[in-house]
Amino acid sequence: MKYLIQLLILVLFVNTAIAQVKDTSATQSQYRTIFGKSGKKTKVSGFGTFTMDFMNVDNDFGLMMGSDMAVLIDNRFYIGFYGRGLTSMPSYQYSYYVDSIGDNVDIKRRMVFGHGGLIIGYIFKPDSPVHFGFNTKFGAGSVGFIEDYDEDYNYHDNYYMDNTLYMHAIYFFTPQIDFEMNLTYWFKFKLSAGFQFASNKSIKYNKLENGEIIEKNLFSTKKLNTPVVAMSFIFGWFK
Repeated sequence: MKYLIQLLILVLFVNTAIAQVKDTSATQSQYRTIFGKSGKKTKVSGFGTFTMDFMNVDNDFGLMMGSDMAVLIDNRFYIGFYGRGLTSMPSYQYSYYVDSIGDNVDIKRRMVFGHGGLIIGYIFKPDSPVHFGFNTKFGAGSVGFIEDYDEDYNYHDNYYMDNTLYMHAIYFFTPQIDFEMNLTYWFKFKLSAGFQFASNKSIKYNKLENGEIIEKNLFSTKKLNTPVVAMSFIFGWFK
């Protein structure tokens, strides 16, 4: 009788353990994730780009160049970082007041600016040779004006040189629609179109007029609110 009771207890323990394993398996099979389907392993890869942005900068042609680096999940969703810098530099010529010499100085400057930050995007039907997507960039940067040492501009009459870099912080938000082409398993080409929004800031300077120092506006960052067309060469692993 003693051995029979021990055997019954052992059988009951084994059945309970098996039931717990089955319950755990059932719970795991019902577990869902944001990026992966049930029973399918989420694929994580990455890519980098060389990108050229074409835009209008203060009624002048603007070319920005840079790159994106992002983590790619299931070949659809990506998140990473981007950076852009202006390679075409609009010219500005004006007279401004220099306190140390108590007079106006003629000067020629070129605008420089760049920005970088977070990029988030999504790709529709990435396995199709030609497909669409969208991305949005959230960034911060600066705009500045540096003295232009153009040989055609005569500084000898000024007796004053100022190569100070004036920088002003600005913020950017750039939503875009993408058109992608899969060229190989590791290379894609992308055309994008969108709009660049910049935070509002007025850049001013002082000028002496009729014996009075007057503040004048040199540039407003509203002029950086512009449509953007971009061309990207994308390198990664997309199979």
